[in-house]
Amino acid sequence: MDFRNLIRQPLPVATLTFLLIVVTAFVRAVSIPYFSGTAPARCAPLGEYTLLIRESAPVAALVASLFMLIWAGLLIGRNTVRAELYAQRCFLAMPLFGIASCAIVLSSDFLTQSLVLLLLTMASRNFYNSFHRHYCFDRIFRGALCIGLIPLLYAPGIGLWLLIPIVIRLFRRTLRESIVAIAGLLLPLFFAGFIYWAVEDDFTAPYHRITEALSAPCGSLFFGENTLPILTAWGLILFLLFCAAALLLFNVYQLRTKPRNILLYNLCLFCITVGIYFFPGSTAITPALAAPAIATLLPVVLTRINGIAASIFYLVILLLSLLPGLI
Repeated sequence: MDFRNLIRQPLPVATLTFLLIVVTAFVRAVSIPYFSGTAPARCAPLGEYTLLIRESAPVAALVASLFMLIWAGLLIGRNTVRAELYAQRCFLAMPLFGIASCAIVLSSDFLTQSLVLLLLTMASRNFYNSFHRHYCFDRIFRGALCIGLIPLLYAPGIGLWLLIPIVIRLFRRTLRESIVAIAGLLLPLFFAGFIYWAVEDDFTAPYHRITEALSAPCGSLFFGENTLPILTAWGLILFLLFCAAALLLFNVYQLRTKPRNILLYNLCLFCITVGIYFFPGSTAITPALAAPAIATLLPVVLTRINGIAASIFYLVILLLSLLPGLI
């Protein structure tokens, strides 16, 4: 494969690269170990159990995390290709998701991180598919349900609730579908409260747990804890994201409606993740929440610039994300 066409790598190469990135990140974390954000933090109601599984059955948690991240990456790759988001056919979203989801930031609570990313990816997929002229109650409900589950696993993820009005506006959903989306969003919290009440506890106990986990400072300086290669990779990613956002906004009316709305949705997702970063209870899982947006947006600029320059950017980010702990 020509170096100048590295961005247009075929599907088998992109898939193999993605699998290699994910496996290498977990092998590195287990053997060294190398984690981002190891400071203790209060857990959300379900997050307490995922952390317990990760500590009591680390091998099972590792296998489950690998499976969930690979599933999420394959979904993202399929979504970007089917929606024809880029100037040229590109499967680069999968390896980029591997880099952003676990290679440059892998929390010590990696089971929670992987499950939250899978839920976010499934929610986004349902939101994309809800863009139709007819009613899509089932898809909008499933997407909102996935978003509603996230705060029960990771309390700062409640900031992702802001995606619901954005989805309703961008994908032109009706008032009826908006009501269904709100119902799907609140249903997990209602059932959590009911279960707590059924075991002779307070109905509002899970809500208090989420509030406490959200507001309790964990003292995690997950960017400060990282090495120079990781910080450099983050710098390059943020630079490319800025360029991708500029390209998108300057050419917003030249794109077809669905690709434009999907890209704008992911830009909003990234901005919301930046806001979640400043929550007191935010941990190393927060930067990973931006992985779907990073994987979807970066190819916007990489497919438009010079092939050699794009290949250099991609290879440098890839190498920098895999270096920590190996040197």
